[in-house]
Amino acid sequence: MIKTIYFFGTSHTAGGGFEFGSNLKSFRIDGEDVEENDEPRGDILKRVYSKLYPNEIQTQENFSFPGQFKKLLSKKEINIEVVNISKQGYGNERIYRKFYDLLRTDGFKKEESLFIFEFSDVERKELFYKPLNNHVVINYASVNRTRETNKVDKRKYIDDDKVEIDGYAKSYWYETDSDIEILKEDKLFFEEYVKKTLTAKHQIHILNYNNINFFSFLKVNNFNFLISEMHNCLYDDLKTYYNFIKEHFISFTCYKNKKYNGFLDLVHKNNLLIMGETKFEYADRHPSLLANKIIAKNIFNECVNKNFIKSEYMKLTKEDFTFEIYKNKSIF
Repeated sequence: MIKTIYFFGTSHTAGGGFEFGSNLKSFRIDGEDVEENDEPRGDILKRVYSKLYPNEIQTQENFSFPGQFKKLLSKKEINIEVVNISKQGYGNERIYRKFYDLLRTDGFKKEESLFIFEFSDVERKELFYKPLNNHVVINYASVNRTRETNKVDKRKYIDDDKVEIDGYAKSYWYETDSDIEILKEDKLFFEEYVKKTLTAKHQIHILNYNNINFFSFLKVNNFNFLISEMHNCLYDDLKTYYNFIKEHFISFTCYKNKKYNGFLDLVHKNNLLIMGETKFEYADRHPSLLANKIIAKNIFNECVNKNFIKSEYMKLTKEDFTFEIYKNKSIF
């Protein structure tokens, strides 16, 4: 019997874009080419979403899809604990680390646990940073990335040996003033680290064999796990090695049973982004709250189908995809 469901992932699972507790006007700390809001991020969110969803608790946890999933369990009176271990900016390296930390926790019981993973793409490098006695993440990008569309030519990307730093932080949007000052002192170090140690081709290689090892560990030891998203980290030359985990992928669908390859495919093909939900009053490209509600229902149904949850299937209806700002746009 499952008693705890753990979510692991990036900002998309953490509830990125909904940092209600942030007092910062920008998530970047290097001070260059930074677009700042006129007011703290948390204040903007509270003002905008108090109008859109006045009955929702204004926390990042509640606005994430694990938070909405937790509400579905409560509505169905299902006594399962939900723990969201995701963090914006971070990727697979943090997932591996936090997963193994959990295994070493006193009282942890594998057979009573379900893990739901959103695996990241490359461009996220975690380091232990002694000045803060904590982990930090460096985000970087291939110089072949098209800035206007944020798209990458995969073949060029794999062969590219030039990447540039996009940002670095201990906690994006939640840095303290003292953390920011300490991190700023090592700006050149982070830039040089990216320049001298990272290439796209090598990082893709590392990502793939780390994932193969991780999946193999999960399978051999019979962990209960589902995969909500793989991003673009499975390149054509390695996809055949992942056939043995196909059964763990969550099936995402919507009204009239249209199928999607992961929750981000559902979100982007239907333009279910925060900036659309707020009519660009809050320009963020993470999944909207409406999207997170739909994602949560899909995950609930997958858990029912896989017998992790004892409940009736929650049918997705047209009403699930209806919200005032979407009324003039058909996504069906």
